[in-house]
Amino acid sequence: MNKEMQRQLEQVKRIFNYIIDKRIKLKSSKVDETYEGDGRKDFLEILLELKDQKNDPESFNIIHIKALLIASFYLIHIRNTVVAATDTTSTMAEWVMAEILNNPDVMKKVQDELTDVIGIVKESHSPKLRYLDAVIKETFRLHPPLPFLIHRCPDESCKGGHTIPKGTIVYINVL
Repeated sequence: MNKEMQRQLEQVKRIFNYIIDKRIKLKSSKVDETYEGDGRKDFLEILLELKDQKNDPESFNIIHIKALLIASFYLIHIRNTVVAATDTTSTMAEWVMAEILNNPDVMKKVQDELTDVIGIVKESHSPKLRYLDAVIKETFRLHPPLPFLIHRCPDESCKGGHTIPKGTIVYINVL
């Protein structure tokens, strides 16, 4: 795992070196104001300008820029994961409703179950709603949200009811 992480880090460093070097060359080759484009600057441009403004090369350098880029990509990934987790909940509710609306027989059975078993639906009634639960699980099967696609990869072989060899990608069924 450490070797793979080190390999990935080296690849990220090469990509950042390429992008930063290309941006510095582009900026130095176009000394006139046409480099500015529409006047907006991206994050890397701002960091490079900050580096150029400092008199002391040790105070803010390319290494710091790379660290900030890695940190910003990490934070963007976390933000996207959190947004995706909340978005998938609403998306799954939409899929359940769409599947029910597209199947009139299913919709009638769900309505009958709700009327017969409960009347007014409360969260505490959900264990009694077996058909609705089956409809929701079938919708999850047909339209799996992203969090259910997260996989695991064991570092060593595992034995239980089944043997899972080391390095096998295993998708976990959370339903």
